[in-house]
Amino acid sequence: MNREEYLLKTFPLKDGTTYIQNLDKHMSENKIDKGKVAKKLHGLQKRMTRMEENEGHSTEKVGKRKGMLRRLMDALYGKGKPKK
Repeated sequence: MNREEYLLKTFPLKDGTTYIQNLDKHMSENKIDKGKVAKKLHGLQKRMTRMEENEGHSTEKVGKRKGMLRRLMDALYGKGKPKK
């Protein structure tokens, strides 16, 4: 049995999806690389510490860095309590 015969026999699935639709469903899931996010978080924490220790060092970027820090922590650890 060649690949084409196998796919014709296997698809459509019980839920009615074809081979391409099934691939799209599984490939489109948004997955994050937690190691990459952790590395970015650590670098940002180092920059924040450096900024706090040396006054005047990138003080205009405080708000931007705090927002990014929150987004990275949410991506890595998940959000807090669900909103009601």
